[in-house]
Amino acid sequence: MTKSIDEHFFEDESRKSSYVLGAMYAGAMVNSRGLEFRSSELGIVRLVRKLMKGNQRILSDPRDKKSYCFRATSPYLGASLYMLGFAQPKSQRDFPRLEQNHSDFVRGFYDADAAMVQLSKGKSTGLRFTYNNRFLSGLHDLLVDYAGVQRHPPKGNVLEYGYRDAKKVHDFIYANHARFFVKKKKGKWHLGHPDNLPGSERDKRIERAKKLLLRKPTAFIADSLGYSSLRALYRAFKDSTGMTIQDYRLLQS
Repeated sequence: MTKSIDEHFFEDESRKSSYVLGAMYAGAMVNSRGLEFRSSELGIVRLVRKLMKGNQRILSDPRDKKSYCFRATSPYLGASLYMLGFAQPKSQRDFPRLEQNHSDFVRGFYDADAAMVQLSKGKSTGLRFTYNNRFLSGLHDLLVDYAGVQRHPPKGNVLEYGYRDAKKVHDFIYANHARFFVKKKKGKWHLGHPDNLPGSERDKRIERAKKLLLRKPTAFIADSLGYSSLRALYRAFKDSTGMTIQDYRLLQS
């Protein structure tokens, strides 16, 4: 099969191309022959390839089985990305000048590279971007203007937002009927999140966990219900039921 891809994909600034551009900033290496797009999230690699109408094979890195990529040979596409502000390596990439579709760009960047993390020694959840400082400063300025986050600039090559600002970023990037996103990444947002739910809502989620505990591994349950870690699920379960997950399983066996 002849490998193909939409070489003119970035010629129009659409919501689709803005989303993919955000992902490309996170995970693309560009040269005169074309591009390689890489991420630890298989879902974003598949989605980007699909949106660009590509049929390249998705490869896993033999040195890192959690890294996936596809390679597209297209000097025209590589040149298009250079004109959009790409430089090699990532440490030299500035934040692009965006006329519109800001939320789509940030969502694409989040899907490809950012993560929800535990902050304050596990007491709260937040959002972390890791990139070069110049890019992150531009990203932060955009989120101050459009999402309303507090003005706390990046420290070195890390930009972190606590729970409240992370919620603002969430509301910003998933607003306006967002069409393109990785479901797995969206499910990891800790907003109205299991880690922080009030008692009645927490108990409803734990009832779902009880049913799953009879047939699924604990790690799967924590991930599928959106908990940030096994520890967060263990704590919520104990607070709700008064017993540990191990004790509950023993009672049901």
